[in-house]
Amino acid sequence: MSDNAKKDDPLFDRIYGHGSVIKSLRQEVHGSRLAPGYLFSGPEGVGKSQIADALIQTLFCVDPIKDSHGIKGCGQCRACRNMVDDNHPDLTRLGVEKGKTRISVEQIRQLSFTLSLTAMEAAWKVAVIDDAALMTDAAANALLKTLEEPPKGTVIFLITANPGMMLPTIRSRCRKERFTTLSDAILSKILTEQTDNDHAVIQEAVALGQGRASVALAFCDSKLIDLKNRFENDMNTLSIGRIGHLCDTAAFWGKADNWPLARQLTKTWFQQTIRANMMEEKEFFNHTVLMDAAVWVEDLLKRAAVFHIPPRLVLEGVFLHIARLVGQ
Repeated sequence: MSDNAKKDDPLFDRIYGHGSVIKSLRQEVHGSRLAPGYLFSGPEGVGKSQIADALIQTLFCVDPIKDSHGIKGCGQCRACRNMVDDNHPDLTRLGVEKGKTRISVEQIRQLSFTLSLTAMEAAWKVAVIDDAALMTDAAANALLKTLEEPPKGTVIFLITANPGMMLPTIRSRCRKERFTTLSDAILSKILTEQTDNDHAVIQEAVALGQGRASVALAFCDSKLIDLKNRFENDMNTLSIGRIGHLCDTAAFWGKADNWPLARQLTKTWFQQTIRANMMEEKEFFNHTVLMDAAVWVEDLLKRAAVFHIPPRLVLEGVFLHIARLVGQ
């Protein structure tokens, strides 16, 4: 959202990119062709949840606006404002509860009961399940029953970066929309409008964001830039011969506040190292070995989330692998 955007602007007017997906969804609303379940998948931070919210605002709006792309919420009626304030009685949000690692079957059963009730204000009852791939097996099976026999006038949005971790039967019951990363030009526009950083910082944040707005915005924080510099220094000093230092480094980056950043920076380190390696006249790593290591680390990071491996242990494995790779 730009600095000039107002609270009562339609949510669709605040979204950058994903034009074809948005047009398709808006036309579905206009033609009343909504599916009972939608699976929004794609990298974290590219706008999946924002687009779901904009679509829900349109469903709730009492005076939607029609244009060449379909319809959208007016942004000004009571229903639209309640949606923005996350205070609409016919919307339920659900995700991993604080202190937990999975979405429980009890949460899904309560959601199913809520959706079975008559809508209070709107013509629809809507649910949004964030990190939907983190449902327990029991929770997923409970949701499947609701998707198989959805209450009339209900829509469920499942948001995830890992659709492959979900039951195939759930995926088959949903209309699927795959979101891709944003272009550097769009990211640069977002950062220019939403931050006061100079051009150099914005360009570095765009490069690190890799098409994900939330990641790029995070890197505009001066503290995060300092952490990025620390990470690069830590990577340069990894050594098999200094296991204690390696473990201390993993412990620092495995802290709850640092772990999301560490995952991103690890991936970025591999991408930048591979790129730099391929541009050298004389390679300092074997390309195949380096790429294989990047794939191994990417797979480890994904599996760690599934099996709830402590971040510190994951990073110890990653850092040890990299230390061996660089021969330090």
